[in-house]
Amino acid sequence: MVDVSLLVIYVVANFTVAYASFRGLPASLTGGQYTDLDEEDDGQKMTLGMALTFTVSASLGLVFLFYFIATLSKVMLVGISIVGCLAFIFLIEPYLEKMLPETLLRSEINLPVLGAVNVLTLIEMPIGVGTIIIWLMTRGTWDYAWVMNDIIAFSICVLMISSVRIPDMKVATALLCGILCYDVFWVYLSSFFFGKNVMVTVASGIDLPIKIVIPYFKGVGFSMIGLGDMVLPGLFTAFLLRFDRGRNDVNDMYFTTCMVGYALGLAMCLLVLITFKAAQPAMLYLSPCTLLCVFGQAYRRNEVGMLWRGDYQYQAISSDDLSL
Repeated sequence: MVDVSLLVIYVVANFTVAYASFRGLPASLTGGQYTDLDEEDDGQKMTLGMALTFTVSASLGLVFLFYFIATLSKVMLVGISIVGCLAFIFLIEPYLEKMLPETLLRSEINLPVLGAVNVLTLIEMPIGVGTIIIWLMTRGTWDYAWVMNDIIAFSICVLMISSVRIPDMKVATALLCGILCYDVFWVYLSSFFFGKNVMVTVASGIDLPIKIVIPYFKGVGFSMIGLGDMVLPGLFTAFLLRFDRGRNDVNDMYFTTCMVGYALGLAMCLLVLITFKAAQPAMLYLSPCTLLCVFGQAYRRNEVGMLWRGDYQYQAISSDDLSL
């Protein structure tokens, strides 16, 4: 029988990708009226070379984790704690800015050694550190520690998607095709070379917020999805959302098309998982579905070249071009 936790994973993953894409919009594109896109105001740019070498780098990291998981997991615990703290602060900061009075936000307090410190920093830093401390104290000992894990994992997803910028469809295609090969090899073929399923062994052997986990509603166990299965497609959807906003497409058509592809791909992945009762490489379904949907939409609108180059052209979209 299918556990409800898989449905929760499905909803959470789709929400994470969509939410993080909007959080990744530069300030110039978040207002009510769309404005010109400032390319330099938009996070770390991913080059084609970075996209092509990402698969190799990720594979090397996975192999090291497989062989030295006990040692490296301790090192990763420190790194994840720091990144998780910063990510959670990044997540809550805009909401704190809306809740607190503007006069308080602009205030500064002089502290010994540190000097003048913004009041907002003094408020959000203890919240971020406290969240990590609670997670560290409860992991492995509290039945609901998965909640803290998921909050931190969600925050890391949002931070990563907001901090890295794919500039064009060429880079997106290289990245998603490369990670598809990565996922397929390490899930389906790694056991022939390493004696075990490397991906599953590492994912299940590290108790860190590098995955969203939801406990079974009936029985014992967890449903999970790795952060990579949300972050990497999320970088693509974030690019498409910037593309839509940069050229004044008020319906965010390419972004919407990609989200439909992501939803279809993840649904296919979960369906195969349920049918065969075996771990699935999610990118095997997500990469083709998102890329084909977007390329199909671009071909229909005669805009493949624009997307491939990341050429926004700032042209308005007529009402006749708004259908999927």
